[in-house]
Amino acid sequence: YGHQPSRLIVAGAHRFTNPPKISREPRGPIFLALPFKHDLAREMVEAARNLVGQHFHFLVKDHPMNPLAFKEQPGLRRTSDGLSAQAGLGAVVYAASTVGLEALMAGIPVVRFLARNGPSVDVIPETIHVQSSTAEGLCDALALAVLSASPTLALEDVFAPPDIRLWCEALGLND
Repeated sequence: YGHQPSRLIVAGAHRFTNPPKISREPRGPIFLALPFKHDLAREMVEAARNLVGQHFHFLVKDHPMNPLAFKEQPGLRRTSDGLSAQAGLGAVVYAASTVGLEALMAGIPVVRFLARNGPSVDVIPETIHVQSSTAEGLCDALALAVLSASPTLALEDVFAPPDIRLWCEALGLND
């Protein structure tokens, strides 16, 4: 990113110390991880709503800082439980969220949702291939995802281990 390595210090990642343990079930619900932006979240919910009854059912998880009001229906229901509390998922659909990365580390297939007005930020490293789809292609993308092999992404392939001394110093916990 244009910085000299001698000027950088890798502090490591505290947020992801252990990948979540989530069982996988190809016929299980699709976890729809809504982003902070409501226009994108609404587009994702409508795309999912259009697929209910086509062999898919969805668990919709709001962004914790910006819940979205939407009408639930059979096959499209809200969950207050995050990804790590789920079991038997078929796949995860995400946009502008770390949930896709967490799902990959848990061995759950993911589909990155692409909005009509252009792609959003993606935190998954460029070296890792992730299937992407617009609303129009979501049915086909999910059909492929739920039948695909479980992804393998190790925590250490993405995150450096936390440097506890450096974190304590940065947070003023050494006093």
